[in-house]
Amino acid sequence: MKNILITGGTGFLGSYIARRLVNDVDSITIVTLDIKQKTSLKALDIDMNKINLVKGDIRDYEFIKLLFNEYEFDTVFHLGALSEVKKCQPNPKLAFDTNITGTVNVLEAARLYGKVKAIAVSSSDKAYGSGEVPYMEDYPMAGKGIYEVSKSCTDLVARSYFSNYGLPVVVTRCSNLY
Repeated sequence: MKNILITGGTGFLGSYIARRLVNDVDSITIVTLDIKQKTSLKALDIDMNKINLVKGDIRDYEFIKLLFNEYEFDTVFHLGALSEVKKCQPNPKLAFDTNITGTVNVLEAARLYGKVKAIAVSSSDKAYGSGEVPYMEDYPMAGKGIYEVSKSCTDLVARSYFSNYGLPVVVTRCSNLY
């Protein structure tokens, strides 16, 4: 890993990934909607010399394509999402645009760029819907609520890029992180 993209990198998981990797890579680029917001990056006292905070939106495909060409990523952690159920339910278009279209944009840009060696896509255990727990990895994606469906789709889209294009994608289905 030399040049890393972390979407959702100002959030809890993304900032901890950045903290863990910052001394082992050439650069980390983090896409954020609001550069000035107080983030976990600041709270973790991360050395920002290797961090490129770039204002942008994963829903903007042209922006994402330009980002890949400018920073030449070899590794991607796609964590960017509208991740609060209470924000997804009243605004399904925003939830689907962010979680599904944002994922398509990142994966398609990576596919066209052609030099990415590893992509980790963050889904959710909610992609399984409300099935029997503990969840097993081979359970079907069966979300019913807006957030659940968006994560089921995110998961399926990511796996389709692996199956159809050989894109080096893995999917994580995390539950609550603390």
